[in-house]
Amino acid sequence: SMHDDIEGRIVGITDVWDLRFCCSDNGTDYVSHGTHISGIALGNGFKSGSNPTQRQFATSYAGVAPEAKIDFYSASGNQGANFLPGYPLSSIMFTPSYQKGSRVNTNSWGVIGADGKYSSDSKDIDNFMWQNKEFLIIFGAGNGQGPSSVTPPSTNKNGISVSGIWRDDANKYVYSEGPTLDGRLKPDIRAPAVGFIGPTFGQGIISTKSSQQLPYPIGCQGAGGTYYCEISGTSMAAPHVAGVAALLREFFQT
Repeated sequence: SMHDDIEGRIVGITDVWDLRFCCSDNGTDYVSHGTHISGIALGNGFKSGSNPTQRQFATSYAGVAPEAKIDFYSASGNQGANFLPGYPLSSIMFTPSYQKGSRVNTNSWGVIGADGKYSSDSKDIDNFMWQNKEFLIIFGAGNGQGPSSVTPPSTNKNGISVSGIWRDDANKYVYSEGPTLDGRLKPDIRAPAVGFIGPTFGQGIISTKSSQQLPYPIGCQGAGGTYYCEISGTSMAAPHVAGVAALLREFFQT
């Protein structure tokens, strides 16, 4: 059931739903959220006309780093209604992924109702990055608006916090604003989170669609047909930055 834009480059899929709560989705993507952000970071656009063997990705829905591999951690439960990873993040996600060779880690979740706070997860992220300086942790900054609407743990100090802009007009709309409650400048960077596509639906980023998703409005819809759909938010902005980080890392290594 793996999407052909990603299949063959999946290092692992690990369920990290917090077992104190009911009920884990066991890695099944009922809402297309995880599949969609994976495609933004590294989908190769095969189902939309690309030719990956010839490295020809133009005019397709390929992601930013279409030859990267992915080690995926699923924190969804209750058929995609909740995103609650266990903790500490360093032991259940960061360390295992690092040991498999991952060096860029992107996260599209946050703690609602704690805007601007420096949380225990924020501290955990800072400690892990301090101890593993070649491991970059990226978080979507949340979809709130107004001062200090950045959500933890994207309030960490050492990682990259990503707010969202319109793809077609960087000054038109912004998700998440700083500063943090302790006065620091967050988010760090803006990336595409929404974008006008056309008259049919029109306010999402087009990327890969889960074959297991439930019907809209639980699953996604919009432009893209059978294999792609539209979703908006800083969940979509963060993997844009992760893909760029992977390309930059490759460039400086080679």
